[in-house]
Amino acid sequence: MTFGSNAGTTQIDRDGASLGGGSNTVLSVGAGGITVAAGAGAVTFGSLATDRNQRVTVRALADFTVANNSSNNLSFIRDFDNNNTGSRTITVAGSGNGDTIFNLIGQQAGTGSFKMAMTINKTSGTGVVRFNGVNTYTGLTTVTAGKLVIGASGSLANTTTTIGVNGTLAGGGSIGGATTIQGTHSPGFSPGTQTFTNGLNYADTAKLNWELTDNTTGSRGTTYDAINVTGGSFALTSGATIDLSFGGSVDFLNVFWGSNQEWLVVDLSGSATAADSNLFTVGSITGGANWNPALGSFGILRKDGSTTADSAYLTWTPIPEPGAALLGGIGMLLLLRRRRA
Repeated sequence: MTFGSNAGTTQIDRDGASLGGGSNTVLSVGAGGITVAAGAGAVTFGSLATDRNQRVTVRALADFTVANNSSNNLSFIRDFDNNNTGSRTITVAGSGNGDTIFNLIGQQAGTGSFKMAMTINKTSGTGVVRFNGVNTYTGLTTVTAGKLVIGASGSLANTTTTIGVNGTLAGGGSIGGATTIQGTHSPGFSPGTQTFTNGLNYADTAKLNWELTDNTTGSRGTTYDAINVTGGSFALTSGATIDLSFGGSVDFLNVFWGSNQEWLVVDLSGSATAADSNLFTVGSITGGANWNPALGSFGILRKDGSTTADSAYLTWTPIPEPGAALLGGIGMLLLLRRRRA
């Protein structure tokens, strides 16, 4: 199924009022897949109507590729499934700057494991892949190249998720399968919270992008990015880095930065356990008014989080001003003289 470069905005929908009652409309797709050409308008399958009669299900009859080469979005509003028969691998690719959006991979009503695997291999273009809704498929999720953004209310079921060295995992929501980050992890929505209920593993090639937007350690998940691991194992391989980004009203000359600070970055709670006590390596530091490495240093600390030991904290240690250091030295000297006297 191809939408050519001359195609305008397209919506494939079922009008429940005119078509009458019954179940949702099924659009079966074979090995030819779905392609949106460069220059095509936005393409939408289904609508946001809650009436099931107005749903359009895209059903995979074979493994195929979804390729958005357009600067406009390709959206699957309703069910994207395989009718719970066999196993299907869907590859999301394309070179366009438009996003590819899935609201429900699996099935909203019905039972079964829906063994679909999702592979994201987007090697060019700025468009990202978005999983916005409750996705119930249980096959592998693999990002070999490109960015997968989980919506704030989005979730993945028990799908083992791997982010390759050229891939990025971003956004919020929750992931229900064991997750391995070999590439980039950018949680939140400047900032936000992302939750892992069945384990999180950072490989030595992993990079965590962390953001703070105010001079505070409060409002976790609102003023700074937060990662929650509520089940499974948290593993941090030596060599993984954390890059720090500061925006909003962060000003390193603010009095806040004159004392030691801590931010809970990865919180282990519930049944989560720590596989090690390794630390992130602090990488690049960008943004924030008046940043100067002479003001202090960032580090990583492992200690108790909400309920579990070895959660990961980012720390700040200021460097005393020369005048303060001198006064402190004079004070120590006077104290020693008194003791000798």
